[in-house]
Amino acid sequence: MDYIKDKRVERIPPIQGETLETSFKGKCKAFRKALFPPPPRTVPPSFNNYQEKEWEWPALSATELEYACSSKVKSSLPGLDA
Repeated sequence: MDYIKDKRVERIPPIQGETLETSFKGKCKAFRKALFPPPPRTVPPSFNNYQEKEWEWPALSATELEYACSSKVKSSLPGLDA
C-alpha cells in the first residue's frame, strides 16, 4: 500500500552548523543559533555620582489653565470618548 503513504520531501537541504546537520532537530538548532544569538552582556550603569537637577517650571496664567481644561482641547486628544 505504498500509494497511501505520504511522500516525504526534504525541502530544507543539509545545513552547516557546528557540523553538517541533516536531521530536522539539528537544522532547527542551527537556524536558531544563527538567527537568534544570545544577547550581548553589558555592565550595569553606576548612579553613584548622579545629581538630580531642579525642575524649572514657567508660571502658568489663568488663561492657559482655562484653555488646557477646556472642551476644545479635550475633543482633539486621543483616548477614551466621553
